[in-house]
Amino acid sequence: MKPIKFDLKLNDGTTLYTLDDLEENLSPALFEHFHSGKLAKWLRVRKLEDHADKVEALRAEHLDDKNELDVKLFKKLCGIFVSEVSEADAREAVADYKAVAPSDESSNDEEMKQLKAENEALKAEIEQLKNPPKPKIAEKQIGRFIARDDGTALDTKTLTWCRFSIGQHWNDDKFIGTARAMDWDDAMKVADSFNTHYACGGFTDWRLPTIDELRSIVVKSCSSPAINQTIFPNTPPEYFWSSSYWSDDSKSNTVYYVDFSSGYSASCGKHVKGFVRLVRG
Repeated sequence: MKPIKFDLKLNDGTTLYTLDDLEENLSPALFEHFHSGKLAKWLRVRKLEDHADKVEALRAEHLDDKNELDVKLFKKLCGIFVSEVSEADAREAVADYKAVAPSDESSNDEEMKQLKAENEALKAEIEQLKNPPKPKIAEKQIGRFIARDDGTALDTKTLTWCRFSIGQHWNDDKFIGTARAMDWDDAMKVADSFNTHYACGGFTDWRLPTIDELRSIVVKSCSSPAINQTIFPNTPPEYFWSSSYWSDDSKSNTVYYVDFSSGYSASCGKHVKGFVRLVRG
């Protein structure tokens, strides 16, 4: 395990590296780190989220009395990290700490301002640890499309297309794998599996396009395949399924496809093997 450099140092010189260290040295000496917010941060960077949440909730109750070293607070901290202690034991621990603690509890206003500034900085840092920023997606405008490096292409007509065919994958800014042909029934089911296991671009509502949607990405000036390969690289010049039936009868065994060798569309039986490109929107 990689060592974590952010540690807690107590007034007596003891340094806390692990949760075991904290439990063994639990005393009112932790109040300083509790009030400043450093204790919660120390727990978060060690992935001790449950402990950190409890400490932050307890700290919210004590924001108005940061300098108060009281029995009630120490008892609650013990409850979080070890076990309940009696009021007598807690009172004795607090009294022992006050006897040796620095006698500067009447901190001046400047010190309190510094504590507040440190607290705000720590809160921002903790929030970033809990919700790290997502990497920026690179985009390139190509005609009416915006091609993204997460494997998606936004059509300015409100649709978003998967830039690769089912069977291929997006990896390290390039497409790998071989497009896979299947019959129409499997093509209608494949989106569910794709949404569960792949979720291209972070989306989980991909589906088979209608015939009109599929026709919209045909480029007649291109052939074999009749599509812009900058936006949709490695497209097989083959049949691609649509979700549209040849007739209004949803029980029909005849459905539409687009032949990307020529760009023309036609209908065929569901048993024929075709390829799949998914869309959302």
